[in-house]
Amino acid sequence: MDDHDQMVKTLIESADSIEEVDRLIDKYARCTNVAQKLAYLYDMFDIVIVGGHNSTDDESLKQQVDYEAVVTTIINKKWR
Repeated sequence: MDDHDQMVKTLIESADSIEEVDRLIDKYARCTNVAQKLAYLYDMFDIVIVGGHNSTDDESLKQQVDYEAVVTTIINKKWR
């Protein structure tokens, strides 16, 4: 991980909300959709979704719910 990625990771870990993380990823990673944002976070953090959102066949909704779960996990980890 280079210095830029380490800085972004630290900023994400310090964030207080999903919206703040979203803005950081938009600014520094230039991801254009939720699938790219998820891939970016999976690459940066050691995170695995054990159970996903299965109540719909809408793939974009599933990705959004998974994204919010991943971001919530990251920002809540600092309180442990």
